[in-house]
Amino acid sequence: MSARTIHPFPARMAPDIALNAIPERSVTTLAVLDPMCGSGTVLAAALQRGHDAVGIDIDPLAVMMSTLAVTDID
Repeated sequence: MSARTIHPFPARMAPDIALNAIPERSVTTLAVLDPMCGSGTVLAAALQRGHDAVGIDIDPLAVMMSTLAVTDID
């Protein structure tokens, strides 16, 4: 998640906090909802752990940044 430093989003959550809060996928896939997704840290952590993730935010910059955070780049 080193790309997280591209833009210093205000009140950005440290990736380690999200990774520690979301368990590795085992038999069950979780559906993680982040109603104020900001820069997408929780969404990216959930996807990295093998879960489904849905994020919502009213800030257009947050929507753009979280979309980029969870989009695979070839």
